This record gives sequence, structure tokens and C-alpha cells, in this order.
Amino acid sequence: MINPTKIKTVGLCLTFAALAAASSASAETIYLSCQGDGEATARTVTVDLTNKTVDNHPSSIDATSIDWNWVLGSADGRTSGVVYAHIDRVSGAYTWRIAYTYDGRPNGEGHTHGNCRVGEAPQTKF
Repeated sequence: MINPTKIKTVGLCLTFAALAAASSASAETIYLSCQGDGEATARTVTVDLTNKTVDNHPSSIDATSIDWNWVLGSADGRTSGVVYAHIDRVSGAYTWRIAYTYDGRPNGEGHTHGNCRVGEAPQTKF
């Protein structure tokens, strides 16, 4: 004979599992299209508000700004850099600043300024 209590328990477990999967898959994501002054094309910036990441990098996100950074490196390990990025959520203005090192010594800086607007999710093949 089938035990109705076991059926209810299994059903309840499946319901909780489905709800957990749905809530973890419902990250609030903003796609921004950002273009630097003088740049010919825009790039898509993916902002995950739920996990506080930008393009999968940890970030600081509040009502007025988005800030994050990431490390760059060359294949030979001699050149590296850190990119610091800031987007003003009120005006849409962005700034990217990069600091380079070569063999562990400072080797220059660069800046990029531009504007971001709400974009669309990038197309995927699957």
C-alpha cells in the first residue's frame, strides 16, 4: 500500500527544490551598452545586482554608482595592470582607469571616459 504521508513529503520536497532553483535563477541583471569617447563600437557590460558583480567581477553597487576592478596580465607575466571602472548611475557617465606595471615597476596609466545606456542581453547560440 502507498503511504500518503510519504507522497506528501516527497511532493513538498520537490516543491521546495523547485522554488529554490527558481529563486537562485532569478538574479536581477542589467545589461548596459557603454561607449567611450572616440570609440567606434560600444561594449556590453553585464551588471548582476543580486550577486553584486560586473562582468563576473566583484563590485560595489548602490543607488548612484557602480564600481569594480579587474587585473590584467600578459602571457609572459612581465606586464600587468589593474583596471578601475566607475559608472555614475544617475548620468550614465563612465570612467575606466588602468595602471600598468612592467617587471614590477609602474609603467604608465590610461583613462577612458564615455557614456552608458541600458542595453539588451547579448545574443547567444544556445
